[in-house]
Amino acid sequence: MRYNDNMMNNTKTPMSHPNANDFYIDETAGSVVRWVSNDRVPFSDMLQEFLKAGLIDSQTVTNSNEAREQDICKFLDAYRANYRGPTAEEKFEARAAFGAGATVVNVITGTSYVV
Repeated sequence: MRYNDNMMNNTKTPMSHPNANDFYIDETAGSVVRWVSNDRVPFSDMLQEFLKAGLIDSQTVTNSNEAREQDICKFLDAYRANYRGPTAEEKFEARAAFGAGATVVNVITGTSYVV
């Protein structure tokens, strides 16, 4: 763990970070950082902040980045499996934005439709 020297009383204390209490280490997944609020892995820049503050080590950063990629793949697979096509409201909004007869593509599913 990284420490700051406290010059006043000659002790060492862990560096503080404003989000230090907002995450936990999921040991069941091999030391993966997850937010307390939603169980998701923080983005890489936040993991780097935690690393610089000495709150996690580089292996935890690697594990967390891999876990985030897996979580995203699972989410996208579930989204694609459950996608039922555009709603009437979505078609109306697409028609208003792109004009009648335009072809619109859902970039996540790859499906296209004419509005």
